[in-house]
Amino acid sequence: MTRTVPVVVVLLLSNTAFAEEVGDSEVRRRADFVPGQQQSGNGGWNFADSSQLPGQLQATMISRFTYNSSGNPARPFASNLGSPAGMAEVGGEFGLTDWMAVQAIGVLGKDYLTNAGSTGAVAGLRFGLLPRAWRHVQLVLNGGWVHELSGGNGAYGRLQLGVEFGRLRGQFSTHLEHIFATGRDSVDVMLTAGVSMRLWSWLRLGVEYVGQDLEGEFDPGEAEGGPRHLLGPTVALTFVGDRLSIVGGPAVEIGGLNPGSVMARVAISYAF
Repeated sequence: MTRTVPVVVVLLLSNTAFAEEVGDSEVRRRADFVPGQQQSGNGGWNFADSSQLPGQLQATMISRFTYNSSGNPARPFASNLGSPAGMAEVGGEFGLTDWMAVQAIGVLGKDYLTNAGSTGAVAGLRFGLLPRAWRHVQLVLNGGWVHELSGGNGAYGRLQLGVEFGRLRGQFSTHLEHIFATGRDSVDVMLTAGVSMRLWSWLRLGVEYVGQDLEGEFDPGEAEGGPRHLLGPTVALTFVGDRLSIVGGPAVEIGGLNPGSVMARVAISYAF
């Protein structure tokens, strides 16, 4: 009996240490996935990326499908308003560190100049400018290379602010871009903004705004035909512990070249 007691004590201590180790590992694994909080990927947004980067060595799949009823030119790059008719985007991002991620997205759609099928791409880096522990406020700087469906190459930069308090979530981003081609604008300006409310742990309702080619407000000779403004409701669903996010909704053009034209869009992301 006296020999049994030390053995039992050792086994209990070992089991406790093992449980603590597993618990710590699970906490670390789930550190970037707090229930109800914004996750990497689309973050519950239809026209914007998440303001939460994936953690180090974590990957996120991103895909978007857009149908644009308008036939007017829309510079087709990932997160843009989409080319005439349909456009599909597939890609992802990978966390190199807790504050830096690489993102690459391929685009399949129509070249608005020739109306023929074409491919494009976007690749760049995303930097989290605030500590990850600041879960209620995030600031992300994004920049890289873009290849349009029309064949033009360019560079872009984007600054995004994300906020989240209780059931409310909001984001605002400023996107600047330049295409290295004759006859293009010195800079193209695009803004996105959105707010959503969590009704249940798996459901959010919101509204998003997109303004494209806003430099046209000040430059009558703007190359893409003038500014466009879109506004629409969104429905966001999350599954699998908030790792899978599906967002969709219509958007209506307000003013611009084709007032009243409708765009439908669905964004899907999965954080591994």
